[in-house]
Amino acid sequence: MSIIDYELKHGKIRNKETLKNEARRTIRLLIVTLTIMIVALSVIFLFNSNTGAQKGNIMQKLKSENKELKNQELELTTKVTDSTSFTNLEENEQVSEMQKTEIQSYITPEDNKIK
Repeated sequence: MSIIDYELKHGKIRNKETLKNEARRTIRLLIVTLTIMIVALSVIFLFNSNTGAQKGNIMQKLKSENKELKNQELELTTKVTDSTSFTNLEENEQVSEMQKTEIQSYITPEDNKIK
């Protein structure tokens, strides 16, 4: 009997690989990992830039809508002032058909004085 015990230990039996094969497998795994990381980061970047562009587009639409509403407000204000103006009331047929008051009576005698 020799001093060295040649019995197999319990557990997995490993196949020996050459350094060349191990380096190839490591390089393949590295390339796959880097490719996945690049694709994932590209998707995240495109998503973030797209949301910013969407927000900018919405803001431009809201600004143009705000301008339109301000223009409409000015037009409506102009129409209201024109319709309530004194000259417009004098030209109105319904106002001209109304009877004019003969007697002006106010609350106090001082108010009855016409200046």
